[in-house]
Amino acid sequence: MRLRLMVEKPQFQGASEGGLRMVKSVMMKCTKCGKYTLRKDKCPYCGGQLTTPHPPRYSPDDRMWRYRLMLKVALGQLNVSEEARRRILESLGPGKV
Repeated sequence: MRLRLMVEKPQFQGASEGGLRMVKSVMMKCTKCGKYTLRKDKCPYCGGQLTTPHPPRYSPDDRMWRYRLMLKVALGQLNVSEEARRRILESLGPGKV
């Protein structure tokens, strides 16, 4: 006699359509006044440009981390020692900053 194991799958809303869908970005933030809106074209309060307020998704196999780090150091957005800053900027090459 065989025993049959019954396992129920969890039911999610929208699962019948092929799974749950993730929304990229619904909210937008104005770069001028800093207010949030659902519009995609311009800020309804001041007419400023809108950006996504969420940071990009982290990936452990990110291949561009080195370039983002160099850019932050070159623009002064990252506090590092002068020696480390000099070495990073030298690795960019002459005329790159």
